[in-house]
Amino acid sequence: MAKGKGQRREVADQESFPIWSFLGAILATVFACWSFVFSGLNMAKEVRVLHGDGVKGTFTVVDRNCTRQACSWTGSFVSDDSRIVVPFITTGDLSSRDASPGSQLPMIYGEDALYSDGSFEWAGYFRLIIYGLISAAIAVALWHGTITWAMRKIRRP
Repeated sequence: MAKGKGQRREVADQESFPIWSFLGAILATVFACWSFVFSGLNMAKEVRVLHGDGVKGTFTVVDRNCTRQACSWTGSFVSDDSRIVVPFITTGDLSSRDASPGSQLPMIYGEDALYSDGSFEWAGYFRLIIYGLISAAIAVALWHGTITWAMRKIRRP
């Protein structure tokens, strides 16, 4: 038995510092923290959108700008009771992707943003939370490997 412990100590002494594990742990930790903070800062607004909270009204499309990835529409918003008028606002969240200039669409205005009723804009932040959880799990595994290596170095006689 004593011979086996001595051989394990020799192997542990020969192991080099797990630099890639250490750097990966730092990177995964930073990404996980960033994703939680960023999604947390925006999640309150997105939850309100999910529940349809905000001022309901009509968005009149003035211009449409599309790229390969997405479209955005610029126009004006007037609340149903006409108390809130936003003469110039841009949104990327229209359920009708073919909304042309002059179209009038029902929208919800909240916190300087315009959303369709039943919007899925919150889904992007939800995905970010999932990516953060995956990164946190990877960080835990990498930190475990790095700390285990360090503890073996400390325990040697």
